[in-house]
Amino acid sequence: MPSICCAVGCDNSKSKKTGHTFYNIPKNTDRRHKWLAAIKRDQWTPTEHSRLCNEHFISGQKSENPLNPDYVPSLFAYLTPEQRKRKINSYSKFEQVQAVKRKRRTHDVGPVASCDNSSHMQIDDCGYTSAQEGNVRGQIADHSYCNSAVYAESSVPCSNEACHETVRRLTEECTALRSEVYQLREKVSKLSFSQETFKDNDDMVQDLTGLPSFAKLMVVFTFVSEFLKVGPGLNPFQSFLMTLMRMRLNLPLHFFSYIFHVSKPTAGRIFNSTLNVLHDRMSGFIMWPSKEQIQISLPMCFKNSSYRNCTSIIDCFEIFIERPKNLRARAQTYSQYKHHNTAKYLISITPQGVISFVSRGWGGRASDRHITENCGYLENLLPGDLVLADRGFTVGDAVGLYSAHLKIPAFTRGKKQLHPSELEYSRGLAAVRIHVERVIGLVRNKYTILQSTIPISLCLTATPGELTSLDKMVRVCCALCNICQSVVPSQ
Repeated sequence: MPSICCAVGCDNSKSKKTGHTFYNIPKNTDRRHKWLAAIKRDQWTPTEHSRLCNEHFISGQKSENPLNPDYVPSLFAYLTPEQRKRKINSYSKFEQVQAVKRKRRTHDVGPVASCDNSSHMQIDDCGYTSAQEGNVRGQIADHSYCNSAVYAESSVPCSNEACHETVRRLTEECTALRSEVYQLREKVSKLSFSQETFKDNDDMVQDLTGLPSFAKLMVVFTFVSEFLKVGPGLNPFQSFLMTLMRMRLNLPLHFFSYIFHVSKPTAGRIFNSTLNVLHDRMSGFIMWPSKEQIQISLPMCFKNSSYRNCTSIIDCFEIFIERPKNLRARAQTYSQYKHHNTAKYLISITPQGVISFVSRGWGGRASDRHITENCGYLENLLPGDLVLADRGFTVGDAVGLYSAHLKIPAFTRGKKQLHPSELEYSRGLAAVRIHVERVIGLVRNKYTILQSTIPISLCLTATPGELTSLDKMVRVCCALCNICQSVVPSQ
């Protein structure tokens, strides 16, 4: 004979009263634990054959909804009246919340379709199907309805055309929402600066990176991608793109912190690490060609002149920097020509307009002659080479030590006017020497960070003899310009 729940303060039993429903203690481990925890009296130890009647549930029967207070029995004789009242009130609040949810669900979905009586369904408080729901102590009404929009895939036959109309309307709404989601995803992809954003958009590539096409952008990225460090929340392409955009547009770091959703220090670290990779990998793009390579593709403006043996055109350009706090450094970097603290670089191009040499940065006080003799440029010269330069490069004797020749415009010092032969010579020399000025203008206009005042932090190094960040930046910009089309016409 199984143990009946009358042992825990209930005088009901299957033999004494009828109309009561008895429930076995669940075999499920989790729910069984909750049921046994609800039975707190020590006078009765439940067994696997023990049963509880519906009087121990607030609504009169157990519920399959884990959120329902009747998921476990809670009414026992040992409860005080206050405890019993609180439990009944908790069920009432639960029913009120579920009623509001059902009303809101019915209002959002539309009219409720009636169902066939033979296929009548009853839904419990949280969407769980049950056979019967009682009232609180026998006073809670049954809620039976069939929502065709929610149960469109069920086998319940609907007798009202409103059911099909509701399904059709929700299908159209779902299709419209799906289309909107696809459009938003495409828009987010365009705003995320991914590779797909620049695909088939060469104008955007040129405006943001300075490179002429997406194909060349991907060639450079593929060349350096294996060595790029991935920042938090950034992929290698975004790190590469951020560095090019900073050099191209001279954008501040806090701008990238908003665009790529990273902090300003993180953006600075990514820029420095990517710049180091670009410098190490792309320094080979600046190389000194052989005389035979120069002669093969010599432009017509050089072939038709007396500068057929020209291998190098040199000049210096200066970049503004912040005024150093150190007085010695301040004096070394002050340029009398620019009336500003500057960093000075020697640049050499071939007759084709390709940058073949870029020196390290020197203080603006250094003269063109001093930089040319000490930057390592002369070591590239071979016997018979012809070098074209401006008047300030009085390095004919130094160039002659390498059996090369230097041509500079004629001086007007001590003369009222130039001799006609000197005038014609200077005019012809200026016509070909101007190409180095055009290349310098191309580099500075393409990467506008070189036109700004560089922070002094980019001009310092941790160890003597190491290249500064500004030196690396200048070399990378020159290497990227070598990938672009030359400003010197071939014809």
